[in-house]
Amino acid sequence: MARKKTSATDIARIAPLTPDSPDAEAREMAGSKALMALLAESSHRAVAPGGSVTAEELDRRRPLTPEERAEAEALLDALEREELEEKQTSPPAAPARRGRREGRPVAMPG
Repeated sequence: MARKKTSATDIARIAPLTPDSPDAEAREMAGSKALMALLAESSHRAVAPGGSVTAEELDRRRPLTPEERAEAEALLDALEREELEEKQTSPPAAPARRGRREGRPVAMPG
């Protein structure tokens, strides 16, 4: 059976940032000239040669406020606690089988 090709829009649907968007938050953001200018600049830079931006450059352009930094740290701490709890409560993984099974051919690089 042939596998259907999926595009990024099939995987995650994002409401368009337009004044007539079905999403109220998207309509509100579409009204922000500063946001729309930033998105246009980001889109242009992303496709330009060398268009990636480092985390350090992002932090220089728009440093986090103390409140944003505290919120980010709290979220990260909560995520780490959740991951630790999951690790402690989940059963250990079965050991991986080592070696080859009898009767199966070994592919030789070449």
